[in-house]
Amino acid sequence: MRMKDLTIKELSDLIIIQAKEKGFGVSLEEIDVAEKFALIHGEVAEAFEAYRHKKNEGKDGLSMEMGDIVQRVLHLSAILGIDIQKAILEKMDINKDRDWDWKKINEKHA
Repeated sequence: MRMKDLTIKELSDLIIIQAKEKGFGVSLEEIDVAEKFALIHGEVAEAFEAYRHKKNEGKDGLSMEMGDIVQRVLHLSAILGIDIQKAILEKMDINKDRDWDWKKINEKHA
């Protein structure tokens, strides 16, 4: 299997294998869920800082920080037993028929 052809589920499985190898915890008994959410939040903040400073590539760059966000979300989702691939597809299906009032929620679109 080529790494670029992985499904989200397969990627989640690899993240769990790496988490086990690195001691990041792979079960609810081994992690603090609140801490994992805080770490996701921290990665989002780091991505925003990289974006603000126009650092897109390399260590601490936007692309790497976005990768960190996704890895942490996939790790926590797997531990919580969430089929994140299914959840993403279901949410996309809901959103395709959803309307947003951009004037109320985003000044850039006003």
